[in-house]
Amino acid sequence: MKTFFLGGRTFTWGLIGLSIFASNISSSTIIGLSGAACSSGIVTSVYEWMAGIALLVAGEGSLFRFT
Repeated sequence: MKTFFLGGRTFTWGLIGLSIFASNISSSTIIGLSGAACSSGIVTSVYEWMAGIALLVAGEGSLFRFT
């Protein structure tokens, strides 16, 4: 199981970061957030900014758990 979830611990931090970013972002996110910000203000996009903080906290927790 460790090999499946951790990739045999051979992935670099850049590849892991790109994977997290790619799973968090999509075309509907880009288009949808732009449309929501245009119609009702930038406040609708704040939750996406906060998601970055949540991902960092979750990453720190995972770092200590799996290392």
